[in-house]
Amino acid sequence: MLGIASSVKGYESSLWATYKQWQELGAQVRKGETSTIGIFFKPLMKEDDEGKEPTIPMIRAFGVFNAAQVEGWSPPAPEIQG
Repeated sequence: MLGIASSVKGYESSLWATYKQWQELGAQVRKGETSTIGIFFKPLMKEDDEGKEPTIPMIRAFGVFNAAQVEGWSPPAPEIQG
């Protein structure tokens, strides 16, 4: 989904993070930028009263920002293996 959003919005970067994650990297999301919805899915295995472990889908939605929407951060230079 985020790859499609990058293409539609014209972002050249494929790097996405939450507002808090960008802050932890020393970056600031530009004023007026809007987030894109990211979805996290994980199957949970929980044992019930009968000793069975049904799979329960856990789905969470959260807002993320592309690297093109932030200031004060640049990607690290790639390491060249010699």
